Amino acid sequence: MLPGAVVLLAACWSFVDSHIFWPRGVLTMLGFALAFALLTAATFSSGDDRARSQTLTNR
Repeated sequence: MLPGAVVLLAACWSFVDSHIFWPRGVLTMLGFALAFALLTAATFSSGDDRARSQTLTNR
């Protein structure tokens, strides 16, 4: 989650003054997309993890 948080912080900082201006604004929006993708990937658990946690909680 740390890489996603760092990218999101940088994108937020850039968003303050350049979210509509070319080319920095475009890079800012791409930074948001990358940050959210990294955060989503960090919180996504595989099917094996889900099956293992359900087995433990069903006992």
